[in-house]
Amino acid sequence: MSTYMSTDLGTEREILKEIRLYSEKEFEGLTQYQQGKHREHIIKQILENSKEGTTVQTIKSLVPYLGNEKTIRAYLDKYVNINLGYEKSFGRVTVYYPNGRLLHDVLEENVPIGKKVYSFIHLKNPEGEFIAIQEKKRNELNALTLSGGIIINKEAFPSFVEHINHINKKMNGGK
Repeated sequence: MSTYMSTDLGTEREILKEIRLYSEKEFEGLTQYQQGKHREHIIKQILENSKEGTTVQTIKSLVPYLGNEKTIRAYLDKYVNINLGYEKSFGRVTVYYPNGRLLHDVLEENVPIGKKVYSFIHLKNPEGEFIAIQEKKRNELNALTLSGGIIINKEAFPSFVEHINHINKKMNGGK
């Protein structure tokens, strides 16, 4: 591993911590499906390891075989859309951050409903405190995978719950 620094956003060693990378030849030997799954896994791990943020360019320079900038951005945007991360733009540069850390371990609760599991997580990031609700489903290997989610500001959460209760009453004829 080189001593390359990927700007002030963190060192290569921290960003690639505990990530098993393939050689370019190994990667090319995978099926397209396997390549997509590998990209998804690696980019997610890099995002999670990048507590101080990362950029598309940093990921591309660290793991060139993952694809072009457009491909890497698509995966990062997916993680932003399902609330695994968030982004901030600084001029023409977009920095991606993992969504935060748990504030209280006891405040992560998984609730199975039907064929899905909903995780309620109290987290904090530089933008404030939030309640994340993540929808998870079982994949073909019976492992839980994140399929969607929302984040509600902690202060607005009681109002959010109140609106859900109101909708529930309307659906049940006011009861």
